Amino acid sequence: MTGTPIKWFVLKTSTSISRIREIMTREGLEFFFPTFQSTASVKEKKVSREKALVLDLLFVHCHEIEMVRVCECNKGVRPIYQRRPVLNKDSMDLSIEHSHYLVVPDKQMGYFMRTVSMYQNNVPFLSPKEVDMTKGDVVRVIDGPFRGIEGTLISEQGKDGGRVLVQISDIVAIPTMSIAPEFLEILHFAPTGKHAYKKFDAFQKRLDTAIANKKTDLGLTDTDIKALRTFIARYSNLIPDTNNYKAKLLTYLIMAHRLLEHPKEEYEHVEIAIEQLLSNLKSNNTIDFVKKYLSIQS
Repeated sequence: MTGTPIKWFVLKTSTSISRIREIMTREGLEFFFPTFQSTASVKEKKVSREKALVLDLLFVHCHEIEMVRVCECNKGVRPIYQRRPVLNKDSMDLSIEHSHYLVVPDKQMGYFMRTVSMYQNNVPFLSPKEVDMTKGDVVRVIDGPFRGIEGTLISEQGKDGGRVLVQISDIVAIPTMSIAPEFLEILHFAPTGKHAYKKFDAFQKRLDTAIANKKTDLGLTDTDIKALRTFIARYSNLIPDTNNYKAKLLTYLIMAHRLLEHPKEEYEHVEIAIEQLLSNLKSNNTIDFVKKYLSIQS
């Protein structure tokens, strides 16, 4: 099996939990089969039973040939296939093709396992179909117990924080507990809606206030400092959809670093990026915007 990659395969189970553990232990394979203890009353006595947590799904980390052999030799476990739409060019009908085995990337599987481990028994699983994933920003948690986890943000009404949804293909998703906005870094804005641009416009007002305060004897206020630091933390790795918004983002980041008097080496790469981008900009308004701010002496 030299040269063949080890992957996280998703299997469907229809046998007992003890049987699953027996099979995996005998085969010597790494697996993730989360369970929980369910308590029920039987003849006036409380009885605790272990139940599968994730829709009877078993995640096995192995070579494909090992996974196939396990499924062929053991009743009660079978692979799940990826589904993709296929268009029949003759009839123009759309059908679903089950092609390759469903696998989960190592990084995503790590997020999933960590998120599950944060709960006790009551894990709030969702079907991705229950949530409009196009309305959420793609984020990374930068602090707290979920630090490093990436997923889609389910925002609370009117707030920048919320729960981060960790998705396994199109079969299951699990939200984190609520994350404060200062613990979230935005990687991609949601493809729908205009809230992303409103956030930039709102920061421009805060930036102008900070620039004005910097020139006074009192200097930056605590509110200015928090806003500048938060912007850097949230948007340093954001990838905007257009060059115009990329130019605005880079300009805001440079000004935030300058106002906070950070060492030049911390943001020199941002200045290089904006210089390279300026030659590709076609909007005179955006070019004037960039030059106006970068000419300000902080």
